[in-house]
Amino acid sequence: MTNPFFTKAIFSWNVPAVDGGNPAKFADRLKAAGFEAVYLKAADGGFAFTPNRITYLGWGENIRADMVSALKGRGIKVIGWQFNYGDNILKEADIAASQTLRFNLDGWIFDIESKFEANTNAVSNAYALCNEYRKRCPSIPLGFCSWAQWRSSTGVLWHNENMAKAFMEKCDVGMPMMYWGGSSPSTALWLLNESLRLWRNITNKPIIPVGRAYTGDGGYLNAGTMTAFANEVRNKGLRGLSWWLLDQVVKDVSAWGALTAIPKFAPVPEPQPEPQPEQPEQPLEQKLAALEKRVAALEKLHQNELYPYSVSIPYVSK
Repeated sequence: MTNPFFTKAIFSWNVPAVDGGNPAKFADRLKAAGFEAVYLKAADGGFAFTPNRITYLGWGENIRADMVSALKGRGIKVIGWQFNYGDNILKEADIAASQTLRFNLDGWIFDIESKFEANTNAVSNAYALCNEYRKRCPSIPLGFCSWAQWRSSTGVLWHNENMAKAFMEKCDVGMPMMYWGGSSPSTALWLLNESLRLWRNITNKPIIPVGRAYTGDGGYLNAGTMTAFANEVRNKGLRGLSWWLLDQVVKDVSAWGALTAIPKFAPVPEPQPEPQPEQPEQPLEQKLAALEKRVAALEKLHQNELYPYSVSIPYVSK
């Protein structure tokens, strides 16, 4: 089975924010843009996620079975994601597993930021969250989504690397949030390189970058920069790429066009077994000699089985 994270993917926060949440239109839009997977917010802490009830009056829970069915029917992988607080690990693990099984999701993502990291027992919480999820979903691919930079460029520690290592012991892919500042390609590519360098201190598992597809927090949507970033991800041989955020980027014609033009990620073929070299044909004389030795050995073995205690007694004249 191909890992669902080895794809061209995008995060969706509020499902009804795009095409009113109409399953067919939502799925057709992603299909037409060449997306192979979508990450739908399925949980917030220990609860199923519900979008703002005022903005999305009457919508209810974010994910619905008909949406998942429409996406999968178009060949799009559906992965759930959860913002984690670390306040009640068992409850957070329970809703993650429940939502995964309820909607038959292809994968799950833990979104770990300052709320979770602020807990003094963040490392043990990381192990517990993953272990509890794995009890019910042992084979579902897991992603750990977190900071792009764990340290400054000069080595000053900014975030909890031990917590990150704990997550990456249990998760299948790391997902750094590479939300570059400004809008220039040089800034985006610098962050890509720096983030990959710092994540390699944490894990050797596959890295799936999350690129900027929104304006905010000091950065801007820019079609050219997004294209340059995606090209460099592919040049580095990374196996997948995702973006934050569908809710906003669909409103920008230029940026959406740039995402649409980004190629899909071809499945990585399974390695074929090495061909064994053919053994040279033995000459007939060698075959006969080997057969004669084998026959002699079998005769000796048979004789020993018939007379296991036979001994040779020397003749003594009287």
